[in-house]
This record gives sequence, structure tokens and C-alpha cells, in this order.
Amino acid sequence: MKGKKGLPINRILLGDAGEKLKNLPSNSIDLICCDPPYGYSFIGKDWDKALVSLDIWKECFRVLKDGAFAFVMSAPRQDVLSEAIARLRDAGFNIGFSSMFWAYASGFPKSLNISKSVDKQKGFLPKKSSWDGGGKKSYIFSHNKVYKEVKAVSEDAKALAGSYGGFQPKPAVEIVIVAMKPFSEKTFAAQALKNGKAITWLDDCRIPIAKGDEPHGGYGKEVIGFGPFDNKGGVKWKESPAAHLGRFPANLLVSDETLNHGTTNKSDSYFSRYFDLDKWAVEKGVKDTFPFLICPKPGPGERNKGCEGLERKKVDEQGSGYHSDWQQKPSRNFHPTVKPTKLMSYLITLGSRPGDVVLDPFVGSGTTCIAAKMLNRNYIGIEKEKEYYQIAIKRLKSVSKIKQERK
Repeated sequence: MKGKKGLPINRILLGDAGEKLKNLPSNSIDLICCDPPYGYSFIGKDWDKALVSLDIWKECFRVLKDGAFAFVMSAPRQDVLSEAIARLRDAGFNIGFSSMFWAYASGFPKSLNISKSVDKQKGFLPKKSSWDGGGKKSYIFSHNKVYKEVKAVSEDAKALAGSYGGFQPKPAVEIVIVAMKPFSEKTFAAQALKNGKAITWLDDCRIPIAKGDEPHGGYGKEVIGFGPFDNKGGVKWKESPAAHLGRFPANLLVSDETLNHGTTNKSDSYFSRYFDLDKWAVEKGVKDTFPFLICPKPGPGERNKGCEGLERKKVDEQGSGYHSDWQQKPSRNFHPTVKPTKLMSYLITLGSRPGDVVLDPFVGSGTTCIAAKMLNRNYIGIEKEKEYYQIAIKRLKSVSKIKQERK
């Protein structure tokens, strides 16, 4: 389907991003929203062993409109994150913005237990998983295994008990790099008036406020000062003119009430309410449009929707690429790094308007295009792996079916 300026809108293109981007007109894309390869090699996929090349980012820069944004997912690991940002800068993007941080609770630890590694080297532990005398499974760490009820044996191992190789904490956050093609006008306002760019739609991304959940006062009020007030010490309040719009967006997005201290009431320990991506999705009707599960990594219901009829293959359902036989389950959408639709919906809402063209040059199993379609944006996806391309096409067709059922 050809659309604006001959763009292949509302299509996923099968092929290499570097080649397909060359066929798109310059200054034709309103937003790039993507989850490219992170530069990790542990997940075992050729496409994920290297960061996106500078040449591809230059093509992305070329096709964006002046002042348009790119939201680029990245790992928090400092080497790949810093290099990804540097390549965007070298391609011409303005990177002088705060990144966004997506926090979740289901990350899987990948750290090397040094004491167990020492015992394995000394021959005290088997190299492969085995059943211990008590009938319980013991997993010996070999990058994709975890330990279970195995204590240090040798004296050297005991001296190192509790230590892990390098610094590999449990993953709980991923980064959204924010980059912008420099605008051609003199000011943000001038560029916005010319082509609607150099801006983000922050009011559309406010987090809803539930009545009574304010930590220091009534619904719809804000602090205007401290000190004497009506001959009493305390807080002065006034009605907040923007309170009905919700909390102003922060650079932190939270899934699964990750910051709550075991409570969902209005106490001060209920921190997730300030950054709650789940609550935003419900408020905007996103959750009612697609069968989301309230989880930071897409669950089987979301990732497999529309993939009926495809062959099941094993995939780590945590979406981290952390493969081990005891952990994998067959899935029709076996892409290992599927992002939740509500996360991509938030980013698309932040950076575009209905009718705009959203580009994802590394579309994977199609989540960005699904979100764009649900939000009445046009989309262009590019995917070089045929098996993922087929999954993306299947998932996109399910969106049309859902919209028809809702009418």
C-alpha cells in the first residue's frame, strides 16, 4: 500500500534495514520507535551480536522529518549503551535529552557464582545438572543454568562464598534513548508551527491520579508553600489547574507496581503510582484494545495472539534470551526479545499524532506496528529474519480482527 510521498505505509518489509531504508524518501517519517539489537552475544542470535551500524542510523536520520524524534530501546550495560548513544550522535542526531527508564520485576539473574565455579574446577561438582542424594535437582552454573541448594565444598570455594564474577545484578530496567533530528527553524515553537515536530505530547502521557491517592493532601491539590498558615504551622494548598490531567510524565516507567512495598493502598510506600505504565494503559483504553497481561515482559496471551497455526518452538518467556532447557516452553511467537505493546504504545503516543508515520527498522515480531495500528498511526516495519516477519504479519492481522469485534 503506497501512501504519503509514495511511502509503503502499513506494511512490514522483509529484508535488511540498511537496504530497505534507502528506498524511503528523505524527510518523510514522523517518528522512529524501535527495539534494535542490543549488542549482546549471549542470546545466541547472529542479529543480536552487534550494535546497529552507523550507516543504518544515518539512513534513519535522513528519512526523519526535521525535529522528529527517535525512541531507541537499549540495554543498561554501559559499554553497549554508551556506544549506541555515540553512534546516534555521530549520525547527526541531537542526543541532549534525558533517557527514559523502563523498570520491571521479572528479570532473571545471570551472574557467575564464583564459589561454585571454583568447586567445579576442582572436581567437587559435576559439570552437568544431576539429581542429588535427596532427590532434588541441582543445577551447575554454565552461563545458562542456576544453582539450587548446592553449597561450597572446598576451602577455597568457601572463602569465596557469596561472590559473583564481575558485576551482573538482576536486570530490572531497560533504557529508552531519546534522540531528535535537529530542527530547521530557530526555536521549538517555530518548528512546531512549521511541521508539528520538535515536540513531545507529554500531556497525553500523564499518569492518571486516583482519587485519594495523594500522599500529602486531597485529590487535585498541590503544595504552594510551608510555614505559618491561619496562625498554624503546616502546608498551604491550592487547587492544581492540571491535576485532572494526571501526573506529569517522568523519565521512569514502571510495570507490575515494581516500586510498591507490598501494598497498593495510598500510603507513602505506594511509589509506583507516580510512574505506572499499567495505569496509563488502562486510562487510555490500550488495555481494552489488546489482550494485555499485567507483566513487564509479554506473557503467552499477548505474544501469541494471532499466531495460531504457526509451529511452536522453545523460547524463554521472560524475553531475555536467557536460554536453558528447564526454563523454556514452546511458543508460536518464539522471538526472544518481545516488548510489551503498552510500552511501545506509550512511546508512540509521546512522539506522534494520529495519521503520522511510525517507522521501526528492526520490527522483530511486530509489536511497534501493532501499537501504531491500534493508535491510528500509519506504520512501516522492516525485518530481515523471515520467521519473525511471518509472526509479525500474523499478529498484525489479529489487530484488525479485534477492532472489528469491538465495533
